[in-house]
Amino acid sequence: MTHWLYPVNPTNRDSWGYTDSPTTVMARKKETHTWHVPRRLGITTGDLIWVRESIHQDNPVAKVVGVGVVRSDEPWAEDDAYRFKVLFGTGLCQHLAANPFGLVVDTVPMSARKLKDQEQAQLALTLFEFTVAEARTQALGKRSGSTL
Repeated sequence: MTHWLYPVNPTNRDSWGYTDSPTTVMARKKETHTWHVPRRLGITTGDLIWVRESIHQDNPVAKVVGVGVVRSDEPWAEDDAYRFKVLFGTGLCQHLAANPFGLVVDTVPMSARKLKDQEQAQLALTLFEFTVAEARTQALGKRSGSTL
């Protein structure tokens, strides 16, 4: 499994493809969706796509606002992009949309790329903390969300 960072500039509607902010979109995702990248990256089934909203007027700190699991066996070429199916509607994705994570990066990502080791370590801690919180919620008999 490979972790990918997918930077989103929500002020560029042409590349983002949505009129709503990435945080809003990630909070609403419930099913598997077709996602795209401009070039073939080697994305495969089971990989994680971490969506990072870039810095802009409404978001002074770039933050991870969602995560999805790749469901396609192989990306396919269409309209000058490579497309693949991703499930974003998980408890962790909704948690990140409600509690964006300020991922520290060495260099600002300008396009989708593999996560670096130190970035992956930061997100692993976030995933661990979310999993512990979900386990506590279940132990207390409260409603739980799904995890990856």
